[in-house]
Amino acid sequence: MEEKQKFYAMKYKDDHIRMNSTSGGMFTALANYVFNLNGKVYGTAFDENFNAKVIGINTIQELELLRGVKYVKSDLGNTYENIYEDLKRKKIVLFVGTPCQCKGLKNFLSYKNISFKNLYICDLICHGTPDERVWKQYIEFINKKYKSEVDKYIFRYKGVGWRENNIFIRLKDGRKIINSFVIRSYANLFSKNLIITKGCFNCQFKNLKRVGDITIGDCWGIENINKNFDDNKGVSLVIVNSTKGHQLFSKIKNNINFIEVEKEKCLQKNLVEITELPKEYEQFWKDFNKKGYKYIAKKYSYYGIKNRIMIKLKEIIKFIIKK
Repeated sequence: MEEKQKFYAMKYKDDHIRMNSTSGGMFTALANYVFNLNGKVYGTAFDENFNAKVIGINTIQELELLRGVKYVKSDLGNTYENIYEDLKRKKIVLFVGTPCQCKGLKNFLSYKNISFKNLYICDLICHGTPDERVWKQYIEFINKKYKSEVDKYIFRYKGVGWRENNIFIRLKDGRKIINSFVIRSYANLFSKNLIITKGCFNCQFKNLKRVGDITIGDCWGIENINKNFDDNKGVSLVIVNSTKGHQLFSKIKNNINFIEVEKEKCLQKNLVEITELPKEYEQFWKDFNKKGYKYIAKKYSYYGIKNRIMIKLKEIIKFIIKK
């Protein structure tokens, strides 16, 4: 019989690790445990051209490749086959991915009729996966705009706080840029649901019947749940779903700070509500396919001068109302 599903707010004890993680560092805690068992960890990394690909790593030194969220659809390649071969060799495996990727893995391994005994599955609280075509044109747009190629990209830069969803890039010429209208254009399009693949608007995983042994994401609202646990450096929401998940959590809990939280206080939209299809979605894709990234960035994101003017006007109106 499966143990009862439990909800935790969690912070990795090492602040350096936490500051280099998207939220509280739960992924690192899980990965380190698996590495200590001579196991293998699978997750999403950027290659040298900033294509998002699922890869397997064997050492703590490689963990930086997988740490940090990538808001782009990742290429699984031969991941399922590689995990199958790992499990055949009795290797401990941790797979971290979107719920649909996790479900695909379970279906593949079930078809192969192999034991899940040595496999830990961690699914992510997912807003939706952006189309990689937009991401590729966006990176090309940045390279051209700044006349230097992107060398490092961080979607959730904590140097100026966790909640603000700051974007950081380092260019190959050494320049570092945070939150310019140019680099924020992609994140803005993502937040408007315009670049999300169409299948995500009918997602079957937006509920508490989770695919993974453990589910992880941001613990938004922690300042209202327990303000003493919040320091704006990142807190993970951890949902332990299975007996194996509870066993895994018990193995890593000495390396983390955590508190149990009420389920009702954690039911954020990305967890239980299907992402809403924007009214302009079809027109957006017609514009993108015909005119490319620069055009849609100007028309639909904060990069466009008209949109920037509207933002400023709204800020002025809010200020006047408060006065």
